Amino acid sequence: MKNIVGWQLGSDSIVQVPNNVSNHLTSGLLKYFHTTGRFTSAINLFEKLRSQNVEVSSLLAKILFMGNEEVQGVRALYQALKETPMDYVMLDTQAEFLMKKATTAESPEQKEEILKMALGCADRSTIAAPSEFGTWARLAQIYVALEDWENALTILNSCPMFTYQDKDAPIMPEPKEVHLPTLPETRLDEIDSEPESRFSEQVDPSLLNLRAASYRGTFKLAYNILTEMTAKIGWDQLLKIRSSVFVMEDEYRSDRQDDASQAQAKRNPSTDGLRGSPEPPTNGDQASDGIDDGEKSTTDAAASTPTAANSNGTGDETVEKPTHTIDPGEVKADGDNVRLSISVAE
Repeated sequence: MKNIVGWQLGSDSIVQVPNNVSNHLTSGLLKYFHTTGRFTSAINLFEKLRSQNVEVSSLLAKILFMGNEEVQGVRALYQALKETPMDYVMLDTQAEFLMKKATTAESPEQKEEILKMALGCADRSTIAAPSEFGTWARLAQIYVALEDWENALTILNSCPMFTYQDKDAPIMPEPKEVHLPTLPETRLDEIDSEPESRFSEQVDPSLLNLRAASYRGTFKLAYNILTEMTAKIGWDQLLKIRSSVFVMEDEYRSDRQDDASQAQAKRNPSTDGLRGSPEPPTNGDQASDGIDDGEKSTTDAAASTPTAANSNGTGDETVEKPTHTIDPGEVKADGDNVRLSISVAE
């Protein structure tokens, strides 16, 4: 820690970028002091390191919380956040401490008030470190505690997931048989004589192939949060909330395909002719009825304008026009022939 080499050792699987207070060395020290209970030695160690690096205040506060020195731990975080108000590790430590205090609240109102304070710290930590999974997971856990399921799903869906990498723990093959030592007084002949296959048959076959056992790192923690939500509200209610919050990728693709197929089914030559078909006509056809554009425009104009052929000037349109008429110019030019033809007709 003094030579700032802790971050070079790597960090837990949920930490994206190791730093001076989030690495394997500090995690090992915290577990050691928690197991042995040597909190006084830990406090003295981190007090000296805090004078060199203010980020160590988060480790000092965790040790003080372990030793039931909550007032001093809160005071240490308060003073450190004055110097570095956007330190996401200290903000996350505050949120974690408030979540634990909310579980021991005396009333629901007090619990909600404490969780809202934790929500402010967790929200600020996500702003300080948007690429870290732990800050987003803490915020999702607070929303679950507040029973705000929509925001919990939204935050859980926004968590930055990354591949699990653990070089120090290689994957070992599963053992063929497991023999656990048992005390002689706990053995019963009725139980020992039962075949193990009978108990394996009671398990639903669909539960044997679940992928949750193979999850590691961020995926495992996200799955635990989702499992907690399912245990509280049920799977059906969770699906309803999920459908109201966001759309899955496969649902989005199916909706796009359905819209495209419906739009293709509604297309026909009439609608394409009205709005302009994007494709050129084939086989030299310009109109579906065999009439060119000039003839169609003339026909439409004649059909749309009223003519005197269907009216007698008095509004009575029942009188039909005679089939044969005489031009007045021809009457003036050859009046004698016209009179003769009329007299003969009479």
